[in-house]
Amino acid sequence: MTVQKNELQAVIIRLNNTEYGLEIDKVKEIIRMEEITKLPDTAEYILGIINLRGTIIPIIDMKKKFFEESTNHGNKAETRIVVVEVENKSLGLLVDEVTEVMTVSADSVEKVEKAGIQTYNELFSGIIRIEERLMILLNVDRVLN
Repeated sequence: MTVQKNELQAVIIRLNNTEYGLEIDKVKEIIRMEEITKLPDTAEYILGIINLRGTIIPIIDMKKKFFEESTNHGNKAETRIVVVEVENKSLGLLVDEVTEVMTVSADSVEKVEKAGIQTYNELFSGIIRIEERLMILLNVDRVLN
């Protein structure tokens, strides 16, 4: 599929009951949940690391990062790790589910400020609006901030 200049391709993920979009050019791959090696003295939302074909990848629990709630991802068949590229490094985002990949018109993406939303950081880069459906577009470059 060829993406036009005025289009955006996004991987749609779910955390709790909210949908978020990740720009597809930042996503390297999507893998099933696997054993995570815990690290001492790290932020609570950093679950640990995995060894993915010889590359050590830190895993961020996105539910813990966003909602500060403990998660039990190990029992859900839909749980995925979305491996993204941030500053030339791989980072794994633990999410409840990956629901789809979609191509949307650039007109469907509204800047957060334009929607009148004040955020404490630049983690959200926009809101994808398709009819009655809203998805928050994440700025994966800022996920560790």
